[in-house]
Amino acid sequence: MKEPIDINTVDNQFVRDSYTALVRASQIARDIAIQSNTCLIVRRNGKLVKIPPEELIAERKRQKTMVPDAEVS
Repeated sequence: MKEPIDINTVDNQFVRDSYTALVRASQIARDIAIQSNTCLIVRRNGKLVKIPPEELIAERKRQKTMVPDAEVS
């Protein structure tokens, strides 16, 4: 397996933009899994893992508590 590269160091703008699109698509997939009460299948450390919607919801709540509120001017 090749060493991972930092996507921000790639010269090709299309490649950097495609990464952003993949991140957005993964978030949409999580949204749909939660809405339809189905598991999300992902690959972690080379293995397929089934994530139940309850875990997706808990993960989302943890992420929201880690992000500080934006300051309003």
